[in-house]
Amino acid sequence: MADYYTRMQQAIDYIESRLTEDLKIADVAARAHCSAFHFQRLFQAITGFSVQGYVRKRRLSEAAGLLRSSQKGILDVAVEYGYGSQEAFTRAFSSFFGMTPAQYRKSEGGGMMQGKVDFHEWRSRASEEGRAWEFHKPTIETRQNVTIIGYAYKTSLEEERYYHDIPEFYRAFGAEGKYLRIPYRRAPDLAYGISCGFEDDGTFLFVVGEEVEDVWGDEGQADGSFGQDTVGRGATAERYAASDTATEGADACDETKALDEGFVRMTLPAGTYAHFRAHGSVDFVQDTRRFIYRSWLPNSNYERAEGPDFEVTDVRSSRYPDMLRIDIYIPLK
Repeated sequence: MADYYTRMQQAIDYIESRLTEDLKIADVAARAHCSAFHFQRLFQAITGFSVQGYVRKRRLSEAAGLLRSSQKGILDVAVEYGYGSQEAFTRAFSSFFGMTPAQYRKSEGGGMMQGKVDFHEWRSRASEEGRAWEFHKPTIETRQNVTIIGYAYKTSLEEERYYHDIPEFYRAFGAEGKYLRIPYRRAPDLAYGISCGFEDDGTFLFVVGEEVEDVWGDEGQADGSFGQDTVGRGATAERYAASDTATEGADACDETKALDEGFVRMTLPAGTYAHFRAHGSVDFVQDTRRFIYRSWLPNSNYERAEGPDFEVTDVRSSRYPDMLRIDIYIPLK
C-alpha cells in the first residue's frame, strides 16, 4: 500500500475532480484507504483545517475565478458550486472574501484564494517536525484487554473543538464526582480518556473513566462502539439514543451494580499500541496529540488499527495546567 501522503493526495485529486458534485466523505476517504473519521483526523492534523472547510474554500475560490472569467449570472455560479440559493452563496462568499460576489466581479483585487493542497509538500514539513521531536518517539508495546467504565461526552474534529472540550470533560468528571459512581474501581488514581464512537461527520465520543474489575466475565465492546449491556438502568434506551452517547440497550449486565445514566462499559482490546509519554504542560500534551497524527504516523512504517485511541492520566502526580503525566496509546496493525 502507498504511503500516507500519496494516499491523501489521491483523495485530494478525487475532491478536485468533483468540486461541482455532491461529495460524500466516505467516498473521499476510500481513495486514501482510510475510514471517514481517520481520514478527517489525518487531514486536519497535517493541514490545520478540516476537510469540509477545505472543500468549502476550494469551491468558493473556483466560483470566484468563474465570476471573473465569465459572464455567468451569480445564481448560476452559486448553483454550479452546490449552493441552493444566491443568498446562501453570497453569505458564504462574503464571509470568505470580505465582499459580495457582485463587488468581487467589479473589483481588481480580492481575498486570499484556497489553492489545491499538495500533500507531498507537507511531507517535508512533517519530516522536519519529526526530527525536532526525535526524543519523543513512542515505544511499541503489546497490551492486554482492559475493562473501563466511564462517562461518555460528545465532541468534534471540526475547528479542533476537541482540543478545547477534552480538558473540560476531565474537569467536569472530577468536579462533579462522577468517578465516585463507578463500581468495582481497580486503579482510582488513573483516569482513562477514550476516543471512540467515530462518525462520518467528524463527531465522536470521549469517555472519561477508570479501569474496573471484570466481574461481567465477557469482553464487552472491544471496538469502541456501545451495544447492549453497556448502558446503565438509570437511562432508558430512548433517552440514551437522543443524547447520542450510546447506540442501543438499556440493561446492565450486572444486577447488583447497574450503571448510572450517562455511564458506559467498554473493553479496550488487546493488541499492539504506540505508547507516547506526554509528561509536561497542557500545551505540551496538546502538541503531542498533534504530532502523533501530523508527523509520526504518516512517517512511520505502521498502519493505524481499528479501535479507539486512549490516554491514561496519573491523577495523583499531575498538576493542571503546568505538569500533567499523560500516556497516549494508538492501536497499530
